[in-house]
Amino acid sequence: MKKLLKVLRNWGKTFQLAPISYLLLAGLTGYVIWLISTGIMPFELGETHVAVIWGLLFAFIFSCYGLFFQINRSKKTTKHQWMSLWLQALALPIGYAIYRWFLINVWYGSWSEFYQAQAMTAWGLLILGIFLLIGFLWRKREKGTWLSWNIFLQSIWLGGLASLVLWIGISGSIFSIENLFFDGASFSRIYEYLAAVSFIFVNGTFILNYYNYSLEETIPKDETSDFTFLPSKARKIFGNYIFLPLTILYFLILFAYVIKIAITGIWPKEIVVYMGTGYFAFAILCYYFIYPEESSFFNKLKNCILISFFFVGGLMSYAIGVRVNQYGLTMRRGIIMLVAICILLYPLLGLVFKNHRLSLLMYTIVWVFGIGIFGPVNIDQLALSSQLSRLNHLLAEENIQTPLGSWALSWLTGESVYQISEKVSYIADNYLSAGMNQILEEKDICKEDFRRCSPYVKVYLGIDRNDIQYDFDRTPSRASEYLGFVS
Repeated sequence: MKKLLKVLRNWGKTFQLAPISYLLLAGLTGYVIWLISTGIMPFELGETHVAVIWGLLFAFIFSCYGLFFQINRSKKTTKHQWMSLWLQALALPIGYAIYRWFLINVWYGSWSEFYQAQAMTAWGLLILGIFLLIGFLWRKREKGTWLSWNIFLQSIWLGGLASLVLWIGISGSIFSIENLFFDGASFSRIYEYLAAVSFIFVNGTFILNYYNYSLEETIPKDETSDFTFLPSKARKIFGNYIFLPLTILYFLILFAYVIKIAITGIWPKEIVVYMGTGYFAFAILCYYFIYPEESSFFNKLKNCILISFFFVGGLMSYAIGVRVNQYGLTMRRGIIMLVAICILLYPLLGLVFKNHRLSLLMYTIVWVFGIGIFGPVNIDQLALSSQLSRLNHLLAEENIQTPLGSWALSWLTGESVYQISEKVSYIADNYLSAGMNQILEEKDICKEDFRRCSPYVKVYLGIDRNDIQYDFDRTPSRASEYLGFVS
């Protein structure tokens, strides 16, 4: 009974520290329950409903910054409490901004590669920002960063497990009651309501409560006490016997492939960049799990992992550079370049600032991807410039001048048709107004309604008259009428 009361008191204490986070969770849970009750979820979700869910979820995660800002401090002052509440309150306009961004750029606009990259990067930076904030608050004691990260990760998987057990347990009891006492009745909606409550509200509040409770119980209250890493079989199994062998295996494969390149003189295949990314992921996980080990062997192993990133990052840069030189920069290649920059930059910083290696990992990823995706000169703009330059080069080889008029490319034959058509398709589908309109005489080949414009542009240029697609979300007859197929 005492333990139950202690848990409930801590739950109430966490609510006092993060009231806006709890209210956002309750709002998201209630909204999902309403969608289920009206039959909209899960198969009839419209753009507005998805945008609301995105906004509420984004706002909740951002509001957690306020809680983490306060509880990761040994000294909690009134100033820190007000700053924590201010961070939580800031989540509300940020959530609304995400809601509007989703409607304007994702659903009502074209779901291009750049918008996909922006959406995924925004979510990634939001999550990594939590680890970055923790690392900043524990910047003078990196062991505190590792312990706080570890508790946070534990709270996530334990919250998911607790929610799953709760949903299965209560659903099983309801199923038994349904079949024993209400023969022929259907309680299907109840299971869905219960899933919403369990996996959203219970899961979210459990994570916050467990993290707050465990942090207070584990981390020393003052700044003079040292941290103690208790032995862990699970940590040893994952670090020494799973991630370390996988890291060595990936490195040996990449090293053997470099030897093959040096002997045969072949260009590296594109799979190298995925192998390099996989190696980076496994190596970081290995480093994380062996971090508490402080023997000379493990200290040397940690340095070897960092040094190996120079080799892997260099190989990835060379492989993607060959592709960019041949075919130009695209969004996908640009993202891979950002990954390669992170892999090369992180070990450089980690070897210089040895006492901040964990935090530097998050700083590197957040800054590189934040600037690369959202910066004033981002990879989207660089990709457009590269593809336009490549297309102009191909046109110049055929003595074709821009702007291009109707059927300007109808006489082309051979390999040049394929290469030019490929560039036209990429630019038209991703950069119609900013890209193709720079080299076309007609500036309104596709209406704003259409998600995919390359078939219409290619018809206009005379590259492929059979490439018209009729599976657009809006009215394809408008484009057909414009092109002369419908009178």
